[in-house]
Amino acid sequence: MKRKYFLILAALFCVAAYGQDTFAPVGAEWYYNYNFNPNGYYYRIDSEKDTVVAESNCRVLKRYNDTSISVASNEYIIEQEDGKVYYYYQDRFNLLFDFDAQVNDTVEFTFMYRRYDDEFYISYKDTIISLRYEVESITTNEQNMRTFMLNILDDDIDKVRFSYWTYSYTEKVGDATQFMPKLDNLSVISPIDEFLELRCYSDADLSYISPYWITYGGHGYYPCDYSLVNGIDQTKIDSDIPYITDGVLFWKNPEKLSVKINLYSLNGAQISEVYPVTDEYSLKNSVSTPILYEIIIGNKRYVGKYIFN
Repeated sequence: MKRKYFLILAALFCVAAYGQDTFAPVGAEWYYNYNFNPNGYYYRIDSEKDTVVAESNCRVLKRYNDTSISVASNEYIIEQEDGKVYYYYQDRFNLLFDFDAQVNDTVEFTFMYRRYDDEFYISYKDTIISLRYEVESITTNEQNMRTFMLNILDDDIDKVRFSYWTYSYTEKVGDATQFMPKLDNLSVISPIDEFLELRCYSDADLSYISPYWITYGGHGYYPCDYSLVNGIDQTKIDSDIPYITDGVLFWKNPEKLSVKINLYSLNGAQISEVYPVTDEYSLKNSVSTPILYEIIIGNKRYVGKYIFN
């Protein structure tokens, strides 16, 4: 079986041009918030290797929690046929994303589904549920990445609670709230994972920081892999994405590529243009108001926000 930026800085943080439309290429990485302190803990999804499942070329992705970063807590099998992305679950391939869909198209997705059997939500069975959605809109950002917004069909609306009545996903990135949607029959917010939200995505061609993480993740202070478990200092050592400490912007540039920094006011007016000679630059000594910054290292572009304490 074979199935094959720059709107001034305020909206999102990304680098490089949009590459091929392969979803989850080997080496791709996602960081998501989870648990009851949403900005304090994360899980990471790694696309680790190619494999063959049921005669289909697939990729193996694994989930690692910050509490145990060397031992995977989940494994996912992803297959792609043109613009359709499937995941393997319960001995079948299930449609996860359809990037071939057009506005007004009806698309049927099959999600993981946890059906609780008692009022105390203790006994349950993991199964699947198929839901039909209509494509309401398709928007394209400055990186030529399309975001699909879908609404559930009226005939399926009673099958799930209101939080599942809409579905949204973006090329390359996928779902902005959880990597692999898992629905349930609870009448309240699911306890499976709390406060889920995408922080960052990266692959060989693209590095993206979500609007959520720019706004709520320390306003540019915290790297994508910040965790209360490991502390900010350790995570900065391992992060290739520029970060800010005490008003100083730091970055890695082992290849000694050209570096340019542009500073903007929050309304998009350019304040200054800087060509630093070291791998750090003091923002607090340069400006006295909240700013947006753009740092270009070689042909990669990173964007962030700096809020003064």
